[in-house]
Amino acid sequence: MRESFLKTVNKNIKAMNFYGIDSYYRFQETFKPSIPIVKEWEFKSKPTPKLNHGEIGEEALEERPTTSNFYGEIEEIKETSSKFYGEIEEIKDRVEKRFHEFNNFSMSAYPPYDHYFREKPFYNCIDAVLVKRIQEERGILRQGLPSSIFVRVYESRIDVVRAVIVGREGAPYHQGLFLFDIFFPSNSPTQPPQLFYHSYGLDFNPNLPKSGNVSLEGVILKQSNILETLVSIQQLVLLNGKPYLNSEYPRLGGEKSNSKLHKRVFVQTCEAMLRMLKCLPMGFEDFVLGFFRTRAHNILLNYKACADLEDQPIKTLFFKLVKAFEANGTYCRHHYNQEEYDLTFKKEEFLSEEERTMARFWLP
Repeated sequence: MRESFLKTVNKNIKAMNFYGIDSYYRFQETFKPSIPIVKEWEFKSKPTPKLNHGEIGEEALEERPTTSNFYGEIEEIKETSSKFYGEIEEIKDRVEKRFHEFNNFSMSAYPPYDHYFREKPFYNCIDAVLVKRIQEERGILRQGLPSSIFVRVYESRIDVVRAVIVGREGAPYHQGLFLFDIFFPSNSPTQPPQLFYHSYGLDFNPNLPKSGNVSLEGVILKQSNILETLVSIQQLVLLNGKPYLNSEYPRLGGEKSNSKLHKRVFVQTCEAMLRMLKCLPMGFEDFVLGFFRTRAHNILLNYKACADLEDQPIKTLFFKLVKAFEANGTYCRHHYNQEEYDLTFKKEEFLSEEERTMARFWLP
């Protein structure tokens, strides 16, 4: 009798090992039918029943909660995933919200570290005449700024200002952003304010050279306030100015030549957009990100209409803009062909690797 019982037990154990946990429960059901059996699928909807220790064995008591913990971990992962995607949506909304809340005129505590005139010496005992003029300038800016010019002044440094001008429609600078830093010398108004243009290494025209030294023909800075100066830059340089008068662009006659140079400057403006997105101006981060997110579609449409996408460098710049706009949260998939996009960046990676190889070859 004992040998027959042992043979039956061994047979069921082998079946358990071969068929898995179901055989284990069949084994328990065969020899202890009074014990409540909980199938594996029941863990999804029913809690594990309370059992006295020793009824099914210590191993079973350890295995059953493991299954319920597993499903609990899945729910936890789902909650974590939903929170993650929720945070992405929240960040996108925050960018657009801050952009729409960005005022044309505002005051901050300190000038940013990338302000060109930040290292200029500042005297606490500044002349009262200069203080009065700067306060008047601020009042004029606060009341009279157009919607396309944005200014930041600073509480700790009343002698420095930062401004961004939006390129207006009808010029090759359309939808570009142009960053200027302004400084009032200690002997102002005897000496006019100094202006520096952040060119990002690009030379647009004689008034806005690569060096950043702003030159305004016909505008007397000593007699003009800052608002008049900024409006003059927008009207005379970024709207009515002729980009082909730049020394880098030869003066060629005919509308066809002028149109070609006009398109070239537009492409250069797009290059400046890309560089600004890579190096955001401090104090204007929210404005720049929100501006290019809301203008991305129009910029890409204008690019395809004005530029020659058969030219490989022009096409590469277009795809770089697409990549930057998508990284900034704009959906641009309908503006380009995915195969051409992938092929362009593969070529870029290959050329970059070639440049690195040549550098390793020639440099010690």
